[in-house]
Amino acid sequence: MNNCEFHQRTIAKWHCTECNSSYCEACVLTEKSIETTSCPVCLYTLELNAPTSQSPLWKQLTNSIKPHIKRKKRHATPLPNVLYKAHVFRKAGDIPKAIQLLSNHLSEETLVNDANIQTRELFHELLKLESKNTEMLEHAKTYISTLITHGSPKKAFPVYRDCIKTERSFKLDDAEETFRLCKAAHGAMDYRLFLAASNGFIKQHPDFHGNVELYIMVATTLSHEFRKDKEAQEILRYLLKKYPFHELTPEIEKQLKLVKKIETSNFQ
Repeated sequence: MNNCEFHQRTIAKWHCTECNSSYCEACVLTEKSIETTSCPVCLYTLELNAPTSQSPLWKQLTNSIKPHIKRKKRHATPLPNVLYKAHVFRKAGDIPKAIQLLSNHLSEETLVNDANIQTRELFHELLKLESKNTEMLEHAKTYISTLITHGSPKKAFPVYRDCIKTERSFKLDDAEETFRLCKAAHGAMDYRLFLAASNGFIKQHPDFHGNVELYIMVATTLSHEFRKDKEAQEILRYLLKKYPFHELTPEIEKQLKLVKKIETSNFQ
């Protein structure tokens, strides 16, 4: 069986022979203005989907050996109307119209939920596809912020990469969100992204509470991952000079001794 064009994990119920696309029941019923048996893209009459080939032997054996296992039936969640229409415009080749539709919707949307994130994901993708760099960078700040506050900072990594590839000086405005993004990147061992996001942070946010913690991480990353021991020592000495009575001062001194030791061992 073919999978749905818009729900890749869902088996399609309908197939359009005109544009060779398949759709699940949720997709066909989403757009109320279209007949339930018409293609949502070209409006051609849909046919019930049929198996394209016999089930693989391993699947037949699995089904016969373990008939007692009851799997929970998964139902596709219908796409939000605006997102569905944007997909239709995109498939029809009218990307500018899809961008305008999503832009108008997001300018009025205030609720942050899964549908909002899906909408922003498609909007970002289309802006990048159309090389609308200014609009992409402007929207990315809100999109990344949404992902971070929604508890999905790792999903923000590729978005942030798109931005710094387009404009190397790209930065988020909010210090706390940048800090959370940096810690998530460091925890995921995405060290290049971590250094890119943390670069210039202390100048942009000189009074932020996490500056010392962040720059200890920067120094140790430069030393341990990139063998830039001299740069690491400069950062640690700067921290000691600027924050001599900070609660993390013992940690700074400890890391400085360790980096010196690593530098010495590298020359032996």
